[in-house]
Amino acid sequence: MSGKTAGGPATEAKELHDEVVRTNRDFYDRNPEVLAVFNEASDNRGFDAYLRGTLALCLRRIASAQKRPPRILDVGTGQGHLLGFLAEMAPDAEVAGLDVSPGNIARARSRFPNVRLELGDFVRDFEPEGTYDLITAYSVLHHVVDWPGFLDKAARCLAPGGVLYLDHDPLKGLPTNLYARLWRLKHRGDAQAARMEYHALLMGGLDHKAIRRHLGGRFEVEICFPTSACCRRSIN
Repeated sequence: MSGKTAGGPATEAKELHDEVVRTNRDFYDRNPEVLAVFNEASDNRGFDAYLRGTLALCLRRIASAQKRPPRILDVGTGQGHLLGFLAEMAPDAEVAGLDVSPGNIARARSRFPNVRLELGDFVRDFEPEGTYDLITAYSVLHHVVDWPGFLDKAARCLAPGGVLYLDHDPLKGLPTNLYARLWRLKHRGDAQAARMEYHALLMGGLDHKAIRRHLGGRFEVEICFPTSACCRRSIN
């Protein structure tokens, strides 16, 4: 972003958030193979078992309060990595996916033609039709400049007793610093793309303590994996 704007810090923060959204959209539209490689790397037996176990935990949390098929929203659905698991594990659920990239949405729609897929920014322009019982955001939060706004929006979109599942987000520490250095080496010459994974590449990772503080009394917090995955359940 060049120069200061006349609207003050709030306007600058909004413009930065919107710029990073555009950067993510353009990057994934130009480089569809990035998510394809990510999905293939994730499809190994150990990781598959971990992800199934974590999603099963989330589904159990909402099942006890359900008298109807659950409503599930996958934010940052990409090419639909979680949609396959959700369709298999919760076949009666009403599942929807949201992503900022038209290319991602098109590829996810070709894989899952019966899933409702929407294009848009969850924080800024997504307007839910009713509430959801489970919101998943896999490897998403570190792409979002306004992560507090993301969590606030999720709280508003969840039904009482609903679950917010966050996973695979780089936290502050040496592994994230090394990842950022390797990423910059691989993508040198594309300085704009460094904004894509904003908190990982430019801010040194997310601060899980700050995230927990922000969730406050609205959520109970269950840590499913010590360094990256959190299952956050809204309080009835």
